[in-house]
Parts: sequence; structure tokens; C-alpha cells
Amino acid sequence: MVRKTRRKTVLSLAGPFLAHETVYMCSLCSEPFRSAALLQLVQSRCNVAYDILVFVGQALFQRHRTIDEVRIELLERNAHISASEIGYLGRKFILFLAIAHSLATPRIRQAMNLAGGYVLHLDATHDGDAPVLMTSMDSISKFVLANVKIPSEDSADIANFLRKLKVSYGTPTACVHDMGKGICKAVSDVFPGTPDFVCHFHFSRDIGKDLLEPAYDELRKRLRKHSASTRLNALVREVREEFEHEKQRVQCDLITKAFKSGEHHDIEPITSIYLLAMWALQGKREGDGYGFPFDRTLLIFAERILELNRILPSLVHQFGDGNKLFCKLRN
Repeated sequence: MVRKTRRKTVLSLAGPFLAHETVYMCSLCSEPFRSAALLQLVQSRCNVAYDILVFVGQALFQRHRTIDEVRIELLERNAHISASEIGYLGRKFILFLAIAHSLATPRIRQAMNLAGGYVLHLDATHDGDAPVLMTSMDSISKFVLANVKIPSEDSADIANFLRKLKVSYGTPTACVHDMGKGICKAVSDVFPGTPDFVCHFHFSRDIGKDLLEPAYDELRKRLRKHSASTRLNALVREVREEFEHEKQRVQCDLITKAFKSGEHHDIEPITSIYLLAMWALQGKREGDGYGFPFDRTLLIFAERILELNRILPSLVHQFGDGNKLFCKLRN
């Protein structure tokens, strides 16, 4: 029997469309039957399609876009969604992802068993007094097995986390983690007899900090003493008032190479000053994302300052001693 018909406007990446749905009802048990095709496109009692939900989640968490940037990208696809709604969709995406991961646990376990088992990598991170975020993954398949907040890095809290992993995925063939006392004790309690290894990354990082941190701290103090970043940023802001060509801001490396090779005669002085200062400052953002001691961004910054100090005296004839901005850069 036909229970009712209804319409709703659905927002999707292909553009908004009007969905006209006929809902049926069983005459014996009164159970409603909705359109299966529509439910594959959009959740019940919702007018934002799944493709937009996935687009928002990937934009926020994989492409690291801000909510305003996502809103503009959706506007270009004729999807008018407010900033608050995008924030809500981002949280909803994470929830759906967690549910999907939980439902996939039997298939993940089967895939790892077919590969001969899994090697459990464990790590925890926390910011200040915030709860500890504990992550586990299989280093063979690269599956993230669990990612949850625990009260602390105490062995009891970590052991509870590991017991749940054991129920879901079985005993690993080996464990890899840092040298924290809590995690070492928890692994030996929950997985007795399982080969247990120290993570080379953590081991190298700890040794690197012991070896390099004193010199790195001294470098940080000297840069701070001379206010290197502050003075360069002030110069950039001053030049930016006169120089507003956005496209040329990404050419710092090319400009610097031109100066080193001597092929810089056709470049406007104010452009050169701006880009050389930006090139030096961008040294603080170089690196592979592994953090100190693998990434030593302050060292790159200091090396670029020294490189500027080497090449700037040879440019006096081009800029002239009376150029105020060039004198500030040289100082």
C-alpha cells in the first residue's frame, strides 16, 4: 500500500536535485518501505548527499583545508552550505568512518591472517594535560587498527587498550614501540612471549636529541638575540605595502638562484628584496615533517641568512647605498 509521497531538495556534488519519493507500507505489519536508490545517495532525514559528506571529510582531514576554504570549493560546485554545517559534516564524517572501520574489523583480521599475521606498531601522543591519543597499526598492511583516547600512558590504561586489540585482531607476530616503561610493561603482560622490538625512529630521535639539542638550543638563542625572524618579517610587511603581486611570492628559490648565478639584472629591486627576505624566512618551514632532530629548520634558516650575508655585498651597485629597504635587509 502507498503510505505517502514526499519531496525534498538534495545537495550533491553533481548539483542540487529534487527527489520525489513514494513510501510504501505493508498492510499486515505496517512496516514502511522507502526508496533503496535514494538511501544510497542520501541519508534518511538529511538533504546533503553522501558525496558531499565524503568531499568535506577528505578536504578537512586529508587536504587540510579550512572550513571557509571548503565552503568556497563547494560554492564552485553549486552546493551552498554554511560554515557551521560544514563543521557538522566533518564531525559526522569521522563518526561514519569509525563505524565503517568497526564493521570492517572481521575483514581486516582475515586479510592480515592471510598475509601471515600482523606486526603491531604502537605509539601515543598528548598535548599538555590533554588525554593520551593511542594509535596502533599493522606495519605490513599499513592498516590503522585503533585510534582512541586513554587517560594516561600508565601500563594499566595501555593494557586495557591492548586487550581490546587482542580480542579484535588476535595476537600479533611482533610488537614495535618506543622505550616507555608503561608501554613495555603492558605489552609483556598482554602479549607474553611475543617478540618485542624498539622502534628505530624513536631510538634514533632520542639519540639525536641527546647529541644535537645543546648546539641547536645555542643556535636558537643566537637567532633570538639578533631578532632575525622578527626583523625579516617586519621588512617583508614593509615591502608588501609597495609590492602586491601574489604570483611572484612563490618564486623565492628561482630568484635566489638567479642572484647566485649573477643573472638578476632585469629583476626589480623591490621584488628582489621581498623575495630574498621571504626565501630566508621559508627556511623555517622546510623539512619532511618528522620534527627535530630529523628536521632542523632553524639550521636551514641560519644557513640562508649566512648565504644572504655572502651575496648581498656584491649587489650594492644594483640597489645603491641609498636604498633604505636594501640597507635593512643587509643589516
